[in-house]
Amino acid sequence: MTEDIKVVADMTTNLLLKVAKNGNIFFMNNKAACIFRNIGGKANIYDCVAKTHAAVLRQNIDSALYLQHSHHFYWSFQSRYYLVYVYPEDFGVWLCMDDISEKRELAHLLHIGLQRLTFAERMVPFGYWELDMAAKRFYWSDEMYRIFEVINNNQFLRRNLIRECVYPDDLVIYKQKLKALLSGEQDVAGRIRLRTMGGKLKYCYFAAGIIYESGEARIAGIFQDITAFVDRQNIGKMNKSPDFAMHFCHDIRLLLQNMKIAVENDGRHADSGLTADNRVTAQIDRLTNMLDNFINRTQSGQGPTVVRKQNFDLGQVLADISLEYKRQASGREICLSCQNRHVWVNSDRFLIERLIHNLLSNALKYAKRFVKIGVNGSGFWIADDGVGIEKEKQKHIFDMFYRCNTLIDKHSYGTGIGLSSVKAVCQLIGAEVKVKSVFGKYTVFRICLP
Repeated sequence: MTEDIKVVADMTTNLLLKVAKNGNIFFMNNKAACIFRNIGGKANIYDCVAKTHAAVLRQNIDSALYLQHSHHFYWSFQSRYYLVYVYPEDFGVWLCMDDISEKRELAHLLHIGLQRLTFAERMVPFGYWELDMAAKRFYWSDEMYRIFEVINNNQFLRRNLIRECVYPDDLVIYKQKLKALLSGEQDVAGRIRLRTMGGKLKYCYFAAGIIYESGEARIAGIFQDITAFVDRQNIGKMNKSPDFAMHFCHDIRLLLQNMKIAVENDGRHADSGLTADNRVTAQIDRLTNMLDNFINRTQSGQGPTVVRKQNFDLGQVLADISLEYKRQASGREICLSCQNRHVWVNSDRFLIERLIHNLLSNALKYAKRFVKIGVNGSGFWIADDGVGIEKEKQKHIFDMFYRCNTLIDKHSYGTGIGLSSVKAVCQLIGAEVKVKSVFGKYTVFRICLP
């Protein structure tokens, strides 16, 4: 071996040896000499190590010589770990041994850290993300994909899904936060709404900061799904929130509309069993009852959303309310029928009436020829033969201010509050609201009481 090759061999940080098939050492660089001469200066590598370690070496050397093909294996020696590359020659092999003890320990620590992060995400839960600004490439933890309901992780590595999914109104806030982060490099945080890839509305807490890797700045942050917390907070504080005021005003608006219709249609249908005065009086009584409930519950310190259960005949309530809407339906040449039977339930009658009024008014708005209402088990259902709801829109109809915009009469559009009010009341009384609809044919809402 020339002197130049020896100099180059000594420059490497790896252990470099040339070994015969029988284990005799022909050459070793200074790094290898420091290791193997310290154990007795033996000239045969198999004599330098324990029998189990020698067996691993012999197997890999014999394999390389037999196949005349280089390969690598992992080897433990003197409490150190090596990645050993075997290169065959005519009368032996070259062994290049890379000490990976520190790398192995670091990999173990990283694995433990990842396990802890995954556990923390599962317990909290929160998602972690990073943006490599130079490469414009994202890293997302598993929880981020779960929050955003992303199925195929790999296809979104270069897309900014956060900006794609955040509500437009909240996206302005989000961008302002990131701009402040990049200009001042101070951590930022906030709360935003997003529409997931699966179409769900979620409330999220986010925080972001700057981290550095190899001197390069990266944006890192967390997302936490707080939808359940926000829903509980909204239900518990509806009387103090703008949302409750909108729901309450929406209910009053329905009653005033019915009163107006009763007056406008008076005299057009002589076969009606009620005069306009009687119908207006009934609506005023209900409006007075609603205001009384609101005032009494607020003054008692309970707030208007406290559930006050009582036993009442759900079938009779349906019949009474459907009678109030008979004239409105007839004025639009819609047949409103109530399939009534007596079913006693224990719930908040005031809130149940709110559900019926909202759903029945909504059905009459969209119906073509008929609306049907009836009792089913411990709940009730309302069906119409209207324009129906497209399948992809059905998951959004209970969101605040969402409107399908499928009515032919554009002036009949609602405020987008009615069905969100239905959802809020159902959550309050522990009921479940279900919808079944075929676009262009019919829609059925079912309320299942606990």
